[in-house]
Parts: sequence; structure tokens; C-alpha cells
Amino acid sequence: MAAPLEIEAVISAGARLAGGQHLVTMVVPEIARAASPGQFAMVRCAEGWDPYLRRALPFLRLEEESISFLFAEDDPALVWLARRPLGERVSVVGPLGRGFDLQPATRRLLLATQTGPVAPLLGLAARALASDLCVSIVLEAAAARNLAAIVPGAVEVIPAPAAGFWEVVAEHLTWADQTAIAASMEDLPRWSGLQTLRPGQVECFVAKRLACGLGWCGSCLADTHRGPRRVCTAGPVFDLRELIG
Repeated sequence: MAAPLEIEAVISAGARLAGGQHLVTMVVPEIARAASPGQFAMVRCAEGWDPYLRRALPFLRLEEESISFLFAEDDPALVWLARRPLGERVSVVGPLGRGFDLQPATRRLLLATQTGPVAPLLGLAARALASDLCVSIVLEAAAARNLAAIVPGAVEVIPAPAAGFWEVVAEHLTWADQTAIAASMEDLPRWSGLQTLRPGQVECFVAKRLACGLGWCGSCLADTHRGPRRVCTAGPVFDLRELIG
């Protein structure tokens, strides 16, 4: 895993998407070339000291020279970031955390999220498509419409109702070689009946607020079979078997 860097990234593009989402692209090749889908960066979202803490944003796209983030403008810091003009420099620390492990034998990849961020899953989709894998993603219908502009055309979108969403995902586990989900800790009990998962069959990006992002504050602990672990350093991607049961 590459050591994190603190670099002044240059904003090169920005766009507002349907559903209140905002996309920001920054030129920062040192991080772009070292990062992997499922990892994140801590982004400085202020010119002064308010807000004091950076914001943890998972990578959406990882190009040769640039990184992209997708986020909702749900706090003043992210509103500030969404308003930055092209060419402005923003301090970014990354790559951080543990990302997805795309296994060599995988040919059919299933992705799913209902309450978690879609950005890390779409980042994994791009990596998988580059390796000629078949990729499907389960989304609620409204989310699928809002994300139509950024979901790659080669990705099969499987709509699912809000009620019974994870039951639909479980039905598709039978054909997928590997599955990646993004979910809050509150969603994980829905998977408690899946006791026969093989190692690496389902990986979960744990959606949890990360304060420092470096393992210092201990505020992002998640209960696992190996005891409490810091999401920002042991995760945010975990083997689902560590989190359920």
C-alpha cells in the first residue's frame, strides 16, 4: 500500500448532477497513480480554519493524471468545495485506507449500494471494465436515473425496489464471481444469514464518517470478528465475513 502524500491538487473540472450530487476532478498524478478503487482522500475544504477538519471522500475515477470525487453538498465544507473555480488549488492527503481486492479469477462482478456511496463502486467498475470483466450494478430506480450520466454504458444496471433491495442483491450472488457493496453498519444485519460466504466473495465499503482519516482519533471503530477496528485504516473495505454473523 502506497504511503499517503499531502499535495496541492488543481481543480480541472466540476459538474452538478441530478439528485444533488456534485462531481469534482483534480489534477494530482502522484495520488492518481498510487490509489486504487475503494480508497479515499482527506480533502481540505476551507481557506481558513473553519471547518477545521478535512472531509473524507472516496475516489470515483482514477486516471493517469487526475482523481475525481462524487459527493452531496450536505455540509458547509462540501458546499465550499463544490463552488471552487477551475484552476484553484486544494490540499489533498491520500491515498488512504484499504481498497477493493479485484481477484484474478473474477470474470463477473456484481456491485450494489442503497445507503452507501456509489463512487467507490463506480471506481471499481472502471477498473474491472478495463480488464474486460462483465459488470452489473444494483441500484434503486431513482438513483439509476440520477447517475445515468456517469455510469459507464458497458455496466448493466439492475433496478431494485427500496423495500427488499438487499434481497434482490442476494438473489444475484449465485452468478457473480465477486461482489462489492457499499453499506452503512446499520444495513449489515440484513446479511447475517449468509454464513457460507467464501473468502473475498463479498467485499463491503463501510459507509461511516471519518474524522481524521489516519487512525489517530479512534472515532470510526467498527465491530468485526477480530474486535473493534478503525474503518479509516483497516478499511473502509472489509471482507463481509468479518462484519456479519
